[in-house]
Amino acid sequence: MNDKYSILQECTQNCQRLFGMKFKIFKIILERVQKSEEIYLPNNPISNRGLTSNFGLANQLLLTLEYLKQ
Repeated sequence: MNDKYSILQECTQNCQRLFGMKFKIFKIILERVQKSEEIYLPNNPISNRGLTSNFGLANQLLLTLEYLKQ
């Protein structure tokens, strides 16, 4: 699967069309999710939760937003 986050960084105009928000807003949401993950993961380790993901956090968030928009 392709890396949508790196594609969006090159051409930020597509973010509004694909995900329903401007790239600047997406960056704010991504920063908040990263902060929440930093707080949550030390208290709740993922070691026993299935396979590790090949996607980074930004691509996981984009996949979720794309699913919700559809």
